[in-house]
Amino acid sequence: MKLSSIDMPAVHELQALGYTKSECMNIIEREIYRLTSGDRSKIADMCDSQCLKKQEAVDKIRSIKRTRFFQYIQRFVFL
Repeated sequence: MKLSSIDMPAVHELQALGYTKSECMNIIEREIYRLTSGDRSKIADMCDSQCLKKQEAVDKIRSIKRTRFFQYIQRFVFL
């Protein structure tokens, strides 16, 4: 998997915690890019209620997941 440039701060923060680049990529893929059944239902709801295209809804869900993940790992980097 190739990471987006917006994911690189998370890679650096995870590496600061002692993870290898490969481990970082796996963690980011699992936490941000893989969609759960709950995410899929949210996407369907967003498409219905907000008249979004599917890709726009997916991008919005991933953006939310990315923000939450960054906030979560920043707690550990600055301990």
